[in-house]
Amino acid sequence: MARWHWQAPYSSKHVVNSLPFDLHHRTFRIATGASRELWYIVMHPNQAQAVELPGRQRRRWEKKAPRSGSSLRRDHAEAMAAYIIKNIFQDGELLGEGVEPKWKLNARQSQSISYDKWLTFQTLFMERWGEFVQQHAHDEFWLEHQPAFHTNDHGANIQITVNGPLRELPMETRIRNDQYDEDEDSDSDSDVSARSHRRQIETNDSEGEDEDAEGRFSSIGEEEAAEVAEQEDAQRALYGDGLEHLRSELEKKYNLDHIEQISYAIAADIHCAEARDSGVGGDDEENEEEVGNAICLLSDRSKVAQQYRSKRDFTFYPLGFHPRYGNFSPRQPPRFLDNLCTVMRDNMSVQNDGSDVLSFGFFQAYSNIKRTIRSRADDLLVTKGIATAALTLPPSDAGRNAPTKSRQLRLLRRLRGQLTPEEPELSTPFTRERQRIQAAMTQEQLAFRMEQVVTIRVSHLKRQRRHFFTVLQPIFQLMRFFLKEVRSYTQVMRGFPPTIFPGILCSYAKLFELALGEMDQRFQARGTKGLDIALSESIAVLDRLGHFCFTGHPRVLPNTVLGPLVTMESLKKGAWPFISPDMLDFRESHGKMDVVRWPRTTDKQPILLHVAALAYHYGAVIAANRHSQLWFGQLQDGAIGDVRAAGRFLEEMFCNLWVPQMMLFLTYQFRRQINRGIRSGMDANERLRRLEGFRAALEVWESCDEPFSLRQYKRLFPPQTGPAELDDPRPTSTTDKARHGFAEEMYNACVDTTSTAGETLCSSHATWLSVLRGAIQHTSVDDVSKQDWIYGLATAMDATRIEWVPGSHRKKVTSRRTIHLVGYTRPKQLLRAIPGSLKRAAIVGKLAWHLVDLARNHL
Repeated sequence: MARWHWQAPYSSKHVVNSLPFDLHHRTFRIATGASRELWYIVMHPNQAQAVELPGRQRRRWEKKAPRSGSSLRRDHAEAMAAYIIKNIFQDGELLGEGVEPKWKLNARQSQSISYDKWLTFQTLFMERWGEFVQQHAHDEFWLEHQPAFHTNDHGANIQITVNGPLRELPMETRIRNDQYDEDEDSDSDSDVSARSHRRQIETNDSEGEDEDAEGRFSSIGEEEAAEVAEQEDAQRALYGDGLEHLRSELEKKYNLDHIEQISYAIAADIHCAEARDSGVGGDDEENEEEVGNAICLLSDRSKVAQQYRSKRDFTFYPLGFHPRYGNFSPRQPPRFLDNLCTVMRDNMSVQNDGSDVLSFGFFQAYSNIKRTIRSRADDLLVTKGIATAALTLPPSDAGRNAPTKSRQLRLLRRLRGQLTPEEPELSTPFTRERQRIQAAMTQEQLAFRMEQVVTIRVSHLKRQRRHFFTVLQPIFQLMRFFLKEVRSYTQVMRGFPPTIFPGILCSYAKLFELALGEMDQRFQARGTKGLDIALSESIAVLDRLGHFCFTGHPRVLPNTVLGPLVTMESLKKGAWPFISPDMLDFRESHGKMDVVRWPRTTDKQPILLHVAALAYHYGAVIAANRHSQLWFGQLQDGAIGDVRAAGRFLEEMFCNLWVPQMMLFLTYQFRRQINRGIRSGMDANERLRRLEGFRAALEVWESCDEPFSLRQYKRLFPPQTGPAELDDPRPTSTTDKARHGFAEEMYNACVDTTSTAGETLCSSHATWLSVLRGAIQHTSVDDVSKQDWIYGLATAMDATRIEWVPGSHRKKVTSRRTIHLVGYTRPKQLLRAIPGSLKRAAIVGKLAWHLVDLARNHL
């Protein structure tokens, strides 16, 4: 069991498409099996989601839905981890397995347990789930979901040998319902007396025998058991050594009575060679000696489109920048598999009393060059954006934080091939991929693979058919199809000599290798300053083009940026990665970028690709700091030239960054505190009474317009009548502080260059301080002085109704203490008036008379 991988995304394409709900915030990675299978706890909703729409409507909704991970929300994951560690593994049966109560969610401890103990864990987990739900009844998430264990293993490929019986296997034909019933009726009419007599004899003979001796046929009659056994014997002849070993191992590990459904993929490798006398896929065995050199196959987009009603029904992945040839993957089988899939579905439904047992989902077809350069999902170096992450972050920025500096150095070593100093080409992006492709060409490993996902709803199978022979039965008809119906599926493919494809990939790999090597030399020449915005964006564009060249993934190239660069049009019409030098020119040592025409967001800020890569590799804080430096430093649009511009910026910063990020921090801390109270052993009824009111108040607070006003604070934390209870989420202390003094603390944190600056003001994942720091550091003191910034911060907080803020403890921001901001602030009009102008003098005079009136009234 490994606990630090709990956030790992649930990426099983075999299951995701067959689930009737989305996995957003519903998975918890729990363990890795001895045979590499991954185990997840998936929270299934008790009721179907209202967003479940058919066909294109659902796909359109999925595109509009926010993209995020499948892992549980942090507070839910902490509650799940506490339940597993402190409830399940402290049981007598699992107490000595090495899982200690001190383990936390992100701790790096792990423990290996036997398979029998793993089964015990699953049993205890489900048996005690009701108690967990009662303890967390204040959270509707646990009331609305039920847990289920999911396991998958995408790397356990088992080669299935083709034997004689499989070659002679006839094509499956449809079993008519009337014929099926008629056969049963005729059997029952002709042999009713013989069967009754035989059953009576068998019943008498079996009296006194042990029930376990009957195995899994104990609940059915001997005749039905014999019929099923005969079918198993007939199928057993089709099994090779590898498939039989898989079936036996599955039977040892899993009890089908406790499994809802099983999904697996059957894959066929299609080899092609030059034929001297016939076309591709000839079936004449006499021509085997005349086969020529290997041919590489790719799917033809226009031919694939004929297999589906609409181009939206499949995703095409062009390779080598060619828009017509590549790989494809739809959600359903192509048309050439429709007849076979329909017959197998109908037959299995008839054999199981009309239940919808068998289904065919995700299909993919791809060149095995993909597997050559990527044995695992994270194995393809050209897709990681290594060059962007290593070269676009200035060393001066990376040096402020030790983990960031260490990560950049690792990426630089990877980019330069220093991870394998004896043979640098083995670990250098693009060089490594080029060598692997050349090796595949030399050994003629150029097959094209087609995979079909098969799903068996085990819970819908009849009892006498609930075994792994039934689960694996669809494999053989699919194998027979790819062996004998060659012309049915080769119509969607096009063959290429290896010098053309994958040779073109080797050429492009060399091109990107040289381009990024040149960028690395410029990065080293600039020293600690790093590269400018033009060269940084150029590296990001090159990285993404290299990714697209080898994968063809459509989301790699955002049209918002590469459209104005004319790259998308060039790829579509000319199959060439052209970059317009009028928009982005990196041919010289100092790049040029058209800032005026560069694509921007709705708030007029430029869309920078390399900043997104920095956020992925280093986190949101580093990315925000880099964006602020470019926005306020190198780009003229973001420059703050006077006090009025500073005031507008500060108000936008508090509204768009400070308030939402501080709300996220506080809500997480409050929910975390609630879970701690649950684990403290408090009386359930008393705890629910206390927490229900706070949960409702917290939901209202999250949706209000002015969350940091004193009015909302009193609603969230009403005055307490009794003594403070254990683990109460309300703050333990509240102090008053002048708003001007708190603003001065914020300013000092921005000008402080130490790595711990600002930790008393913001959380580790907040980005507002980086943005504010960039604005202050890149604004001249002649334009906006220190006092102007401090007064501006105080005025902006007052204008956005920020009247209380979280306090600090041990130099860290905390939700357990709060600060009420008090004191007078300058009005917004005074800050926006030009110093020395008549307007400013009039406002100052009016304020002076107002203060005199207040003093007189006080006296």
